[in-house]
Amino acid sequence: MKKNERYEAFRSRAYSALRALAKESAEFADVQLLIGSSEAEASLKRQTVRRAIDSEWVERIEAALPSLDMIIRHPGVIIADEEEILPIELTRRVSEKSVKHLAQHTNLILDVQGDEVTPAKLLNVFREETLLTYENKFINTLLHRLSAFVTKRYRVLMGSAGLEQNYRFDYRTEFEHFAPGDDRRNQAKVGLTIELATPMDGNMSEGDAELNARYADILARIKRIHLALNTYLASPFAQVLGRNFVRPPVIRTNAILKNQKFKDCLLLWEFIESCEKVGYSMNGEEFREMPSEDYVSDFYSSLALQYTQFFTGIVGDGEELRLLSQKRLSETSPDFSADIEDEELEDYMVYDSEYRKTVPVSRLLNNKKKLSEDEKRIREAIVVALKADDVLNEEILRAEEERRRLERERRAAEEEARRLAAEEEARRLAAEEEERRLAAEKAAAEARGPIEVRYKRSFLSRLIQAEEAVQDYYGALKNALLSYEKIKDRLSWRCESFVCGRRTLARINILGKTVYLYLALSAEEYAYKNYCSDASGKFADTPLLVKVKSDRSEKQALGLIALMMKAEGLGEITREAVDYRLPYENDEALIERGLVKVILPKGVTAGEGDTLVRAGFAPVAGAVAEAPAIAEAAAEEAEEGEAVAVGGEIAVRYKRSFQSRLIQSEEGVQGFYGTVKNALLSYEKIKDRLSWRCESF
Repeated sequence: MKKNERYEAFRSRAYSALRALAKESAEFADVQLLIGSSEAEASLKRQTVRRAIDSEWVERIEAALPSLDMIIRHPGVIIADEEEILPIELTRRVSEKSVKHLAQHTNLILDVQGDEVTPAKLLNVFREETLLTYENKFINTLLHRLSAFVTKRYRVLMGSAGLEQNYRFDYRTEFEHFAPGDDRRNQAKVGLTIELATPMDGNMSEGDAELNARYADILARIKRIHLALNTYLASPFAQVLGRNFVRPPVIRTNAILKNQKFKDCLLLWEFIESCEKVGYSMNGEEFREMPSEDYVSDFYSSLALQYTQFFTGIVGDGEELRLLSQKRLSETSPDFSADIEDEELEDYMVYDSEYRKTVPVSRLLNNKKKLSEDEKRIREAIVVALKADDVLNEEILRAEEERRRLERERRAAEEEARRLAAEEEARRLAAEEEERRLAAEKAAAEARGPIEVRYKRSFLSRLIQAEEAVQDYYGALKNALLSYEKIKDRLSWRCESFVCGRRTLARINILGKTVYLYLALSAEEYAYKNYCSDASGKFADTPLLVKVKSDRSEKQALGLIALMMKAEGLGEITREAVDYRLPYENDEALIERGLVKVILPKGVTAGEGDTLVRAGFAPVAGAVAEAPAIAEAAAEEAEEGEAVAVGGEIAVRYKRSFQSRLIQSEEGVQGFYGTVKNALLSYEKIKDRLSWRCESF
């Protein structure tokens, strides 16, 4: 049985069941009759759509893609000079430009003693390769604009056909009815819209078939262009340039005008900038259709079934539905606490008041007798005498109070003078004692000589003072390890560990310009790899050591991490990469944070008169290291053979070439050298090559 016949058989059985239901249920038959007899608006439209794509823009892009591909695969690079003013302790190389800059900016000079100039900061010039040329930025801008140009049209055209047949059915009706046992009027609205778009394969004219085939071919070419552009946007070229774009108009540089590949890209840029067409066209013919009576009858039956199901299942008139609604309301009500806690009344009692019963004095005295005239005069005289005595006493008291105030002020002034004199004397004695102590320490330091100190550095301090490339390698390895499930990192003084449960799978350490990665892989199994070696027992559980100091070794380390995680059965997780780079801090700041420990010789305590010199560096006497941490940082950051002056002290480490050692060697050694060299050069095809380290034949 064919597919259409199976669908027709199913439809026939379904609507036969609905007609049988209408005969059994009077209510369903009433709803079906009510829908069929109501006023309704219905329409059935058929539309034939023909689409065509303008192939000009597709051909222009396809013609320029080979040139764009070649430029992206082989981009041009330049050597860029990056200038930065750094403290003298961070300066690695002094160039001619550094000396000129210091001569023009004398505010950067720290001290001048005769012909010796000690700068505080110097100009550092770093040279590195970069892709950030104007031509590469132009290609990056063109790539993003071209991707937007194609994607906008690709989203509209993809999934369509050159010749399509579209159908649209709309139905709207309104009616009123009364529910059984209910006098309320129910106003109902029913609507249905069905749209169908199907490509035409058969029954087409020769012109329509050719149009459809041409449309499919151009659509496939657009899909290939879209895929290629997405690949270019994910390439290392686009990732490095990022959001570095150029603004129109494009500057016609020599490289753009004389290189044919850049000329092709420039023509493509001008085309997409001037293109105002959408790149495709569409027209159609619309026809009105009339469905059959059987379809209309079956359609009313299906609408009646949907409305009956809605009215009885959603609206409902049973008691259970109302009870269910009440239960839901009671469940969402908040639960208030009805308990009242007892409070201690003693906390509110006040006992700091004392109450006494008072009795008026008048109740204890007898009533006075009336005074005579003589007694009144005597009483008045006594009152006047008492007032005069009070006035005299007040004047005496004021005078006495003034005398006492002046005496207090005099005594306070004398006490302040004695206190200031005692403080001045104490300061003088303390200064003399400090001078004696410094003189004694200086004499002891001169007798003892320079103190050799060492610095114990933590893993975090080495990471903070590492170069940007080292920090980038560290960040890439850490992000790769943490991108697997159950992996956590632990930071210790010596290194950073990555564990899964109680088992350590990897460790990271930094020494100089190299990132040391220890993995839980067999050292013997990967012994043939020249970038791997045994960790020799320092970390027994992670015996395989990989030294990462270049992009190639970083790629190999990432591959080993993936192999180890696969062997451990750990899957990758979705996690955004984190930038783990840390800002640079000098040794003094790291010592204050406890990330660098100063180690003096046993039994030695450094004083201000001591000259502190890091082990492995030659001191020049005659200066005092007032800031030991800064002096050590300068010596630590100095290159071999480079002198660094801090606070008058100079620390130098010499790295000697083969030729310098030959020049300073004894005559006997030079005689042996000449004999051996003459013997080697006495044979045919033997030539000598002189390098920094040795001489090769």
